[in-house]
Amino acid sequence: MKQPNLILKIVAVLAFNLPVPTCLHSQTIAYWNFNNLPSQDLNWSSPLSADLGTALLTHNFDNVVSFGGTMINGLEGEQAGGSFCPQGGSGSINNGRWLAISPPLIPSGSYTLSYAGRRTGTGFTSQRIDYSSNGGQDWTTLKTIDISAWENAWKSGQLVEVVVSDLPGMHNNPDFLLRIVVDGASSTSGNCRFDNLRLEAAEGFISTESRLKSWLVGGVEVLGLSGIEVADAQTDPGAVLELEDFSTFAGTALTALSSESQIDFQLNGIYLEPSELELVSFVDGDVLQVTVSAESPQYKTVYKLVLRQASFVEGIQISRELYPFREVEAGKVSDVQFYYLSVGGLTEDIVLQASEGFLISLDCDANYQASLQISDREFNNMPVYVRFVPNELKDYKGSIIHRTGELETEINISGKGISSFVPDNYYLGIDGKGKELMLQLHQLINEHTVLSYGDIWTLFGDADLKFNGKIWDVYGTLECEESPYEYTLYTDQDKGVDVTEEGRFYNREHSWPVSWWGGSDADTMYTDVHHIFPSDKLVNSMRSNFSFGEVELPQWLSLNGSRLGTNVYGSVFDGMVFEPQDSYKGDLARAWFYVLTRYMHLSPSWSTQGMIPDILDGSSWPALKPWILEMLIQWHHEDPVSQKEALRNREIYSLQGNRNPYIDNPEWLDRVFDSASATEGVWLTSLRAHPIPLQEWLYLDINLSSPLMVDVFDSLGRKVYSQEVSGKRIYTGAWPSGIYIMLVRFQGEQQTIKLVK
Repeated sequence: MKQPNLILKIVAVLAFNLPVPTCLHSQTIAYWNFNNLPSQDLNWSSPLSADLGTALLTHNFDNVVSFGGTMINGLEGEQAGGSFCPQGGSGSINNGRWLAISPPLIPSGSYTLSYAGRRTGTGFTSQRIDYSSNGGQDWTTLKTIDISAWENAWKSGQLVEVVVSDLPGMHNNPDFLLRIVVDGASSTSGNCRFDNLRLEAAEGFISTESRLKSWLVGGVEVLGLSGIEVADAQTDPGAVLELEDFSTFAGTALTALSSESQIDFQLNGIYLEPSELELVSFVDGDVLQVTVSAESPQYKTVYKLVLRQASFVEGIQISRELYPFREVEAGKVSDVQFYYLSVGGLTEDIVLQASEGFLISLDCDANYQASLQISDREFNNMPVYVRFVPNELKDYKGSIIHRTGELETEINISGKGISSFVPDNYYLGIDGKGKELMLQLHQLINEHTVLSYGDIWTLFGDADLKFNGKIWDVYGTLECEESPYEYTLYTDQDKGVDVTEEGRFYNREHSWPVSWWGGSDADTMYTDVHHIFPSDKLVNSMRSNFSFGEVELPQWLSLNGSRLGTNVYGSVFDGMVFEPQDSYKGDLARAWFYVLTRYMHLSPSWSTQGMIPDILDGSSWPALKPWILEMLIQWHHEDPVSQKEALRNREIYSLQGNRNPYIDNPEWLDRVFDSASATEGVWLTSLRAHPIPLQEWLYLDINLSSPLMVDVFDSLGRKVYSQEVSGKRIYTGAWPSGIYIMLVRFQGEQQTIKLVK
């Protein structure tokens, strides 16, 4: 198999969702990487076959060379290699000439034509996309692209994407062609490069391969099988599906995404029609094999599912241990841990009770309480999420008790409440707003002890370990479910070998890419660990030096949810960006703001490096262009400072001697980067509380230099919260559902806000 066996548990009631395996196939139906162009015949006496798929390329240029390529728009696992590069030619003879594509036959649907590009100063200034339905006798223009502003460098913003949809004669027509016409070269050697040209099928259509869509159990979609590909159907054991009740299993909702595909079923080696499969009463040990064939025998995928009777737990069973929560500042909330709870044969509800300082929930993101009551009498491996919320400076040792009738079991928990991670008087005298405040912080953190690059491996062991002692991967660790892989400190450290898959090694990720400041290992910034994190080596490589951004249609997905694709802020920057999973967006945003503050005196000089022109505005403040400044501030609010960050900040400070002020004082970030016109005199009109309905945290967005007094009353008028708030966020995860009135007071003025949870 191409991935390990899957052990999946389903109960008859279907009380929870199951993970769907990651699809191993892509939707690319034709692809040229130009890494292996004919060394003696770049003018191609015969058409150039696609590196993936069945399409062909031809051209009518006189002068063609191959220069170094790029990974932009490339497929996973590919190398930069070469590129296809037409030159202007003598007398600019190649103006108006073309590169033509004979795409695969498609019965329906659409696809996207895309490729990376660059040009020299005297190279072609325009590209035109034409199509023909009669083999090139007649051509119609689909799109014209002005490339005169392109640079002589591979840049994510120099990526062409054109949707080819519902054109006359494009379906099932061997005479349908596309071509890219270039024009505007002004010298013999002036050129433009093409690389990683690909045709990518729209959602719902795959021409050259087929995928199983889903399986149903009792009409509920529970299992996608597109991640299981059997290498040898005779010897591969396939996936294992454990069921409590075989009578609910139908397993007949199998759909191939291509209309040209064929699906064959075998039950215990006997071929069955789909209609026959619907009548089968499955039993323990049944082996169901599904073979999917596309247009050619070359495209065949085998799936094998072994049905097993799940052994149901009797009584109460706990699996997956809890580790010490370590140190958390009093009044703040720890990162989450979870364990699995299974029960069976109960006659009464089960009640969970956490000891002092700990809260539990069945929802990782909300509804944390000291006790829970669960009415279900049978379930397997239900996750229970736990947070540590100390109110005092002391050691907390306790347990979570699970009680029903006379049955009782517990799981131990511990943690330590401390006063503050921030040294006394570290920020003494820091005050102000806007550029003034940023300058004050810059002067405070500007000097630090410079570490060696090797020191970073050791610091990871102090600053980046999870509760279980494994490495905390900034792109890979999942908090609310099992991570797809884990790393052991030093053992799994990058050993300098190439990787083609995730989960092999971790390395050192500069969240602010080295190429953006043109740095070297001699630079202070090169070893400044405030912006360097452990990361899976492949994910780090895929991120490359792309900016952070938000992606709508990813071209690449990691196993943990990070993604690479075109920026959704396309009206201001439509290039390639990298979007980390939500759990670390705030961490990375604050790391970037640290960089811009610590290196405030240098950032204007970075304006020509890498992607910087799309990111920075050339000033020292606010430094970032509006689209990414607003996005990062939003990330900062939606993913607030965590225990992990606070601990990391302390450990880095112990070695470097400086801190990230936006971790210690998250409200300062708004004061630095919000509009300079914000004043305390208009706070009543500018105060914003969000999100409503309430989730785990309530945020009060307002620029103030002194605390607010906040009182919260429930629907019966009882005061449920009363505190002076300086951090501008309130933990509401433990509040019951209902309606609340919040009274906010500041310097003799007050305002009431209705809250709903």
